[in-house]
Amino acid sequence: MSGAIARQYPDMADMPVAIRLDHFAQLNEAATEVLRQWAGRLSGIKVGVCSHRLYWNPVLNFFHGLARRFLGPEHGIVHWKPEPNLATPLLTPTQFTEEFATALRQGIPGARVQIQGNLQLKITTSDGRESDGFLGNAYNQYLFAPEDKEEVFGKYRAGFLETAKGESAAVDKSRIVPILKDKGWVKEVNNSLKTRGKEKALASIHEPYNDELSIVYAQDTAANIEYLTSEKFASLDLDRGELRKLACANLEVATSRNS
Repeated sequence: MSGAIARQYPDMADMPVAIRLDHFAQLNEAATEVLRQWAGRLSGIKVGVCSHRLYWNPVLNFFHGLARRFLGPEHGIVHWKPEPNLATPLLTPTQFTEEFATALRQGIPGARVQIQGNLQLKITTSDGRESDGFLGNAYNQYLFAPEDKEEVFGKYRAGFLETAKGESAAVDKSRIVPILKDKGWVKEVNNSLKTRGKEKALASIHEPYNDELSIVYAQDTAANIEYLTSEKFASLDLDRGELRKLACANLEVATSRNS
């Protein structure tokens, strides 16, 4: 949905995509319900959902393989369709950004909300105060529970309003958490800043995690995820080498508290 696979394999970008469940046991009703549900969620981005029954018995496998040879490679594959009137297609990042921007404009009267790119906003309040908004976490939360879209909008709108009004709280060490981002995200943010005439690269404290991912540090407040800037980090009595250990410990505590 983010387009990352298409960017990684551009020569395959126009090929059809399907998510297929290979299984040995007969599907029960709970599994078929989930497959129908995801067939509906993914219908808006043309990603199919299908299943394929496999068999432990080599003789049965042989005959099914023989049938596919004469009847076509799709033999034995079930393509799932959503239940009538129950399909709720997932929003793409572009659609999510547009809908959130509209909701944010209604929540901050007089503010100018501009879309800078997928999942990126710029908010300018009536008194000229500017702030950036990144919707990556909001979108990921929405993907897990699309039926809670309005709740996700409300939560992150409150956070953006807090930032836009300049109500950024002092950093609480116990709320610093690590957030994994793909390196493309860091690059896109930096490109966005340069496009808007800001020479300074991403001010948030971040470090490589592996060849594909970076760790970005942030403060998880009640209404916001506020990325930890170099300026705010300097105000803390904390060594850079201790940051990851502290953030991971905080995340473990928060996870156990919420579970």
